Amino acid sequence: MDIQFVVFLLICGAFSGVLFATVKMGSALFIVPTVLLFMPVFQLPPPALIVPVIATAITSMAPMLLVDWLHDMKTQQIDSQSLIAFAPGAAMGGVIGAQIVSLMTLATFELLLVLLVLMAMINVFLLYRPFDELSKWRCFSQLSQSAFRLPITLLIGCVSVMSASSGKLFYSVMLQMHTIKKEQVSGVSTGLALFVVVAAMVGFSFPAKAFALSGTHYFVGAVHLPTCLALAISQLATYLLCRNKGNALDKGVVHVSAVIFLVIAALRIWMN
Repeated sequence: MDIQFVVFLLICGAFSGVLFATVKMGSALFIVPTVLLFMPVFQLPPPALIVPVIATAITSMAPMLLVDWLHDMKTQQIDSQSLIAFAPGAAMGGVIGAQIVSLMTLATFELLLVLLVLMAMINVFLLYRPFDELSKWRCFSQLSQSAFRLPITLLIGCVSVMSASSGKLFYSVMLQMHTIKKEQVSGVSTGLALFVVVAAMVGFSFPAKAFALSGTHYFVGAVHLPTCLALAISQLATYLLCRNKGNALDKGVVHVSAVIFLVIAALRIWMN
């Protein structure tokens, strides 16, 4: 990697770490569209590298998610019963999603990116206009005891990885339709996202289909180790610096700005 690309990765990781620290939006959903948009500048072909870009971005989130989850555990902001009920499906979805990503084309990712943008909009709306306890939209109120919890959480984990997300956005929306306290949504969704990322990391290490650079240039499966290390370090550093910073207005502005960026990035990727 040349020095310009390393600096670019560090900047991407720094911004994504700040994004997660302030509004808990998964960093991969910022990194992947940004890298795809700037690939032509570094003379890299986006269609050929879509798999390692997604794999590396998602894997690099593991240290940051682990630190955040441990913090939520210490402050007792986690509903352990819901986390245990949904964790198996999330983990299996991560592995299956990683295997499907290795067979996925750029066109498929573009379609899933639209779904991710819509989910980000819904999540922001629910954060500021949450459902009341008796709302008819609480359709997952008994999901933790239902036989459908495994296929639903598995599907969410699978789709999350395919759309270059840790699953935190998707699980946050699901949990807000469940009978769980608002202050525990972030902790449980972070835990589920961590399970998805760790499981996806295993799946990406043994992809269903090898790509052109697999086995060379410091790749482990579909994960590029130097890039993953640069992203992980920069994300974790800025996350620790910005954690618990900013007031409600700051977080609202960052939320809206992140959604606007995702919309613009999705449109740009579609146009290209």
